[in-house]
Amino acid sequence: MPLKYAGDLEHIYGAFNNHPVAKEDLDAFYKEASTVRGKNPKSRMARLLRNNPDRNEHILFAGYKGCGKSTELNYLDKELTDEFLVLNISIHDELDPVNLEYIELFIIMMERLFVAAVEDKLKISTEYLKSVQLWATSTEINRVSEKYNLSGGLDMGGELSTSMLAKFFGKFRLTAKTSKQFKQVLKTEIEPRLSDLIRHCNDLVAEIQIQLAKKSGKRDLLIILEDLDKIPADRSYDLFYNYVSQLTQIRTNVIYTFPAALFYSNTRYNQIRSHFTQVYELPMIKVVERNGKVSEEGLRLMQEVIKARMDADRLFANPELLNKMIRYSGGVLRDLFLMIQEAADNALDFGRDTIEEEDWQAAFNSLKRDYNSNIADFRDGDKLYEAETYLEILTHLAQSEEKLVLNTEEVMHLRSNLCILAYNNGSDWTDVHPIVKALLRDRNLLA
Repeated sequence: MPLKYAGDLEHIYGAFNNHPVAKEDLDAFYKEASTVRGKNPKSRMARLLRNNPDRNEHILFAGYKGCGKSTELNYLDKELTDEFLVLNISIHDELDPVNLEYIELFIIMMERLFVAAVEDKLKISTEYLKSVQLWATSTEINRVSEKYNLSGGLDMGGELSTSMLAKFFGKFRLTAKTSKQFKQVLKTEIEPRLSDLIRHCNDLVAEIQIQLAKKSGKRDLLIILEDLDKIPADRSYDLFYNYVSQLTQIRTNVIYTFPAALFYSNTRYNQIRSHFTQVYELPMIKVVERNGKVSEEGLRLMQEVIKARMDADRLFANPELLNKMIRYSGGVLRDLFLMIQEAADNALDFGRDTIEEEDWQAAFNSLKRDYNSNIADFRDGDKLYEAETYLEILTHLAQSEEKLVLNTEEVMHLRSNLCILAYNNGSDWTDVHPIVKALLRDRNLLA
């Protein structure tokens, strides 16, 4: 859904929808934030991919939810589109991220590779198509296909085509997205033949790479696996720890989004890191300095982001209302957008055509309620994590001058739910989300 500039409060929701800026909207809405973030990972990824044409780069792209990773990847996609065939796969849109099974990633890659071959009119050899047909009609796979009506004519002896196989894997992917029972079938029936599927995936990559060089002059292929940072923590660890060797067997360039909690988990991260060529982090946009003073550069950048999407000078009754939203967002773009949406809705509820002080207060309280629900007892198997422990950690960090924290399990949880945020200002540092500081003050834990 394309973004549209909001000239009135009625159109605020569409201007601040919770989606990354699409490639076609980047010129109008994208704002370069590298100097404020302290790092420019998209530039580094572009150089790595361009300067190493003979290697398969497997890259982890880490960062907090809502910090803008998807938009940065869309920018990278646009920058490389003349040199690479870029397949940007959203796990959130195409699969069920809450119940994701790693096998589904290979199924969707096969689908998208076949679709790309069809769309770009790339000729895939008959020998290769037949080899995939043999896999698809093997005893185990055929048993699944018949039960869920997936074969689509593959076993009927007619002329085999690239589009037919694209539809076949598309049906597999869609059934896995909508059926929990089918996910179990994947593990019992498809997993024993997974090595063959990975081989077919790599052979298809090779076929496409040859055709790209002949047909379009593009140097290589790039697959972006988006939203892997948004799957539940237990599945994220399972995917990147238990199945990382399978995940990195794809013989082309792949970027995997990576959750902040695992990135900062020393033991787990070090075990995962060795499987990837590079890891890049996207820090939060810094709206305060390490000493707590407002970052004028960060404030100005966030104002530019907002003013690219709405007539802020007219729709905020007082410019300080926007500045307060920016400061309390902690640099989390998602939270800033949510506050603006809520404030606009509240204003409309009461017949106002500008955002007033009471609308900002309603938005502030709404976001505070969301974060308050994140600080609660949590049970993981036999282990109980108590809310009091979370509050002690948050209070200590909020009062700390060093702004450093030990990466305990509790801290990993607080990073995952954005109660603790990471910044870069010459060196890495952390702080408590400003909304959470307000919660601590409500509890008389902070002055």
